[in-house]
Amino acid sequence: MKKSTQKEFEEALERLTSGKPHNRELKKKVIQGKLKINFSTVEKEADKSPGALRHYENIKRKIVSLSLKNKARDDEEYDSVLLEQLKKAKKYGTKQASLKKRYFNEAQKDRSDLATELSKHAKIIERLMMLIPDEKREEAMADVIQQSTENVVKVSFKPK
Repeated sequence: MKKSTQKEFEEALERLTSGKPHNRELKKKVIQGKLKINFSTVEKEADKSPGALRHYENIKRKIVSLSLKNKARDDEEYDSVLLEQLKKAKKYGTKQASLKKRYFNEAQKDRSDLATELSKHAKIIERLMMLIPDEKREEAMADVIQQSTENVVKVSFKPK
């Protein structure tokens, strides 16, 4: 991270907050009253490539803070905006936890079903082998044992 680049981002952010950008597109948006301060506009104003802010966490925090303040100013209720975002975050976390639990339970059920089917399959194979005459049964068993098991995957489920 270069100090000069950080300074350019800070100056660009300052120009955007004061409503006096140097970038043509952004000047037009100021005139139209549609200028939004976000990562993209700060990068444009600083004349940097998209994604250049990824290394500058402190600048990103300032932008997020400004956008929250602007959003709150528009709604005239800063606390309600923060509470709304907090609720969304909690709801997302709860949803992720329930999905994880659901998928784990489905995997456990599938594992149990697979074991049942494997047991049935083994019994069928055993009965079929009994239908083969004794003198050819050993040869058939040798063929079964030599079959490749490359398509079998061992899976271990561990709940967190």
